[in-house]
Amino acid sequence: MFALDHPEMVSKLVLIDSAANIGNIMMNYMTWVLTRILPYKTYWRMAVNQQADETMSEQDKDAAVNMFLGTPRYVTLKLQNANTLYDVRDKISKIKAQTLIIVGGKDTLLPVAKSHS
Repeated sequence: MFALDHPEMVSKLVLIDSAANIGNIMMNYMTWVLTRILPYKTYWRMAVNQQADETMSEQDKDAAVNMFLGTPRYVTLKLQNANTLYDVRDKISKIKAQTLIIVGGKDTLLPVAKSHS
């Protein structure tokens, strides 16, 4: 968004694990429900387990869950709501800065296909 709002200030850009539209109303509804029904720690354990691959140790999973637990529940919910509304696909062509896009090949939440414009 900064590159779109202030193109004169951006000569080069690196986008990591990003997408021009993240919005998925059903995913955000499920997150809203899950964060209200499940204990917050259980919600984050499920999220970490979904993203983890076979090389991630239980200790690393626990560390990730504990890190996410530092995020207040209301922030998680606000982020999910913002994700529903986020869509800049019609503006991407206006970015003139040289851009490097880095995407995780095994990322299931933001797969490589979401990074193509």
